[in-house]
Amino acid sequence: MSIVVASVVAAVAGVGARNIIGWLKDATGFNVRNAAASAGVAVIVGIPLVTTAFVTAFEGVSSISDHAQLTLFVTQIAAIAGFDALAKGGFRAAKGA
Repeated sequence: MSIVVASVVAAVAGVGARNIIGWLKDATGFNVRNAAASAGVAVIVGIPLVTTAFVTAFEGVSSISDHAQLTLFVTQIAAIAGFDALAKGGFRAAKGA
């Protein structure tokens, strides 16, 4: 898989994981429009972050184990999920809510 495709998949999976967790926490208060808007912003911002991490990790490496690749991929998904939560919290704090 190319770095670009892996970055897009990791960003979308991270945002998806964050939205699923939010829905599982409170299905009645979950707003699909807000989640979609947040997901769009997080994917746009997240893709360059994940791409940078992947390029840095794999640049100049002739071979890397499958286990190390999977670990890096899952770590980036978790990072995007956490970044999404941080961004949402920052927007709430800026609004004073």
